[in-house]
Amino acid sequence: MNKILEYQRLEGELINIDKKINQSNSMKIINQANDNANNAKNEMKNLDQKAGELVKSFNELQEIMKKNLLNIQSLEKQKVEMSNNEQVKKLYANIKAVNNNLNIIEQRLADINKNIDFVLKKFHRVKESVVNSKDKKIKAQSDLEEYKKSFEKQQQEIDKQMKVLSSQIEPKIFELYQKIRKENVYPVFVNLIQDSNNSRCGGCKSIIPIARINKLKNTGYVECEECRRIIFINDAK
Repeated sequence: MNKILEYQRLEGELINIDKKINQSNSMKIINQANDNANNAKNEMKNLDQKAGELVKSFNELQEIMKKNLLNIQSLEKQKVEMSNNEQVKKLYANIKAVNNNLNIIEQRLADINKNIDFVLKKFHRVKESVVNSKDKKIKAQSDLEEYKKSFEKQQQEIDKQMKVLSSQIEPKIFELYQKIRKENVYPVFVNLIQDSNNSRCGGCKSIIPIARINKLKNTGYVECEECRRIIFINDAK
């Protein structure tokens, strides 16, 4: 049992090293840069869609404006040929209505132009942000590699010790340890916690039934029914 516990302790050191690397400032910058890139990608997609809608509206309004201008020209020609006062009044009313439409269209076109300009400026801001974020990410990746190198010697020594121990551990116990570790459980082997009333798992703190306690005393270890960790007693023989 001592050898598997030592193996577990050494693996714990490797886990702590990985945590230090993953929680480093460089890794935070890289993760932030990746998030920024994903957000920028979505935002650019939305901006592209918005720009397409604005251009479409702009073109449609231009077509409407052309038709209204043609109507004005047509009405102006009719004015020259007409002598009836009522018809002239009606004609001027039609011209005024078309002019009002043109004014509204011009205002809408101006608003669309402003929106297109806003979209373009925002697009450039997003693009600039991505470039800056990318530069920071490159620098952070370089720093992270240097930080990782600072642990290489320690990791190699731990790996070496674990390899030696793995050949000395009882195969059945080592296989059980590896099986549970694949489920991302750590630590695998935990002490039995005993108080005045109950015996508990040293991992999840759940109460261990008497029948399993008896099995634990006979075999030296037993699997927790709740968290699947392996419970042992320090003085088990």
